Amino acid sequence: MSKVKKIQIYKFKPILKQVIWGGDFLANLKGVHSDFPIGESWELSPLAKNMSIVANGEDAGLSLKDIIQKYKESLVGNKCYSMFGDNFPLLFKLIDAQEDLSIQVHPSSNELSKNEMWYVMNTSGESEIIAGFDTKISKSILLDSIENNSISPLLKQYKTNVGDVYYIPAGLVHAIKKGSLIAEIQQASDTTYRLFDYNRVSRDGEKRELHIQQALGVIDFDIMSNSKIEYSQSNNTTIPLVDTPHFVTALINLTETNVFDYTKLDSFVVYMCVQGECEVLDSQSNRITISYGETVMMSAQTSVVKITPKDGKCSLLEVHI
Repeated sequence: MSKVKKIQIYKFKPILKQVIWGGDFLANLKGVHSDFPIGESWELSPLAKNMSIVANGEDAGLSLKDIIQKYKESLVGNKCYSMFGDNFPLLFKLIDAQEDLSIQVHPSSNELSKNEMWYVMNTSGESEIIAGFDTKISKSILLDSIENNSISPLLKQYKTNVGDVYYIPAGLVHAIKKGSLIAEIQQASDTTYRLFDYNRVSRDGEKRELHIQQALGVIDFDIMSNSKIEYSQSNNTTIPLVDTPHFVTALINLTETNVFDYTKLDSFVVYMCVQGECEVLDSQSNRITISYGETVMMSAQTSVVKITPKDGKCSLLEVHI
C-alpha cells in the first residue's frame, strides 16, 4: 500500500430525505429546518445523485469520490480499491420511522445487490420489525395476499428493543414499523421493490408506485432463518455482530478509554455513534469528537485508535470490509 503522510478523520454533510413516513427528529438532530417529514439521513453515501461531501478539515468541500481519487488505497485499503476502484462499496443511514415503511425487498444481482444490517438506536416500545415470512409460502399465495390487503399475517414480526440487531439479506421481504430509530449499514445500492404500501398517497395525492412483478422475481422464498442477531452485551471490548463478504460490523460499548489496533486490517473503518459521545485519537494524531447520531470515516493507514467516552459511556458501531 502506498503511504500518504497524513489523512484526516472524515465527517460528512448529512443528506436528509423527505418521505411521508418520516418525522422531525432527524432534522432537529442535524440542526436543519424542514417543512416536510424527514425519514432518512444519509450519513455516508457514494451514490452519484447523493454523493457525500466532506464537512471538516483540509478536504472540506470535496466529495467522497474526490478523496478516494486523491488518496486511493491509502484511504480505503488495497482490497477495497482493487475491487471497487474509486467507488465506495457501502452506504450508511439513519432511519426515523414515525409511520410504517412499505413492505419491500431488495435484489441480489451484482450491480443492484443490497444486503443490509439494522441496529435499533431507539424505539417507542411498541415498534416492530418485519423480516421474512412466518411460514413457507408460494408466489401465488403472496400475490393473492397483496391483492386482498392481507399480507401482514404472512410476515414474521419482531418487537424491537434498543440494541437489537437484524441482518436483512437481499431477497428477504422486510419492513421497519413505526416507532424506531435505526442505524443502517448496506451495500451501495438504492434499489428497492415495494410489495405493499398500505394504500397510502404521496403529497400529490397519488398512491406510491409498487413493484410487485420485480419483487416476485427477486424474493428468496427459501429464506426461513431468524434475522435477529443474538449477542451478549459487554463493556470495553469489541462485540462481533455481522460478518459478511460485503461488510463486517461490531459494537463497542465504552465506559473508559480504550485502544484499538487496526495494524493488520486492510480497510477503512467507519464509526457510527449510537449512544453518548466520545473523542477519537488516531495514529496520525488526528483528533475528533463523535456525538450521538454522527458518523466518521478513518483511513486504511490508521493503525491504532484511542477512544475516550465522555460523561461515562458511549457506544459505537464499527464497520469495515
